[in-house]
Amino acid sequence: RVAKENVAGAGITNIKCGQSNLLADIPVRRYDVICANIVADIIIRMAPDIGALLADGAVYITSGIITERADEVRAAMTANNFAVLDEVRDNGWTAFAFTQAR
Repeated sequence: RVAKENVAGAGITNIKCGQSNLLADIPVRRYDVICANIVADIIIRMAPDIGALLADGAVYITSGIITERADEVRAAMTANNFAVLDEVRDNGWTAFAFTQAR
């Protein structure tokens, strides 16, 4: 919805906006590193599913999180068996590095 409003407000007519499941078309295998520089809501929504794509000992890096939502992201990830490896806050934004808890 917001993307459509931004495109319309800018007078752009050749961009199509839609919704998708960001994990739907990813090749099924285990990755050593996955990065997600997107808003907290999406990171939270992906929390139950992202672990199936991570190799043992892999790192999941998340950023693009406004600091006010960082605790929600951390809670969602820890509720889905992830541990925080690192957290960086800068200028109102937060990034995390997670790994699957053992």
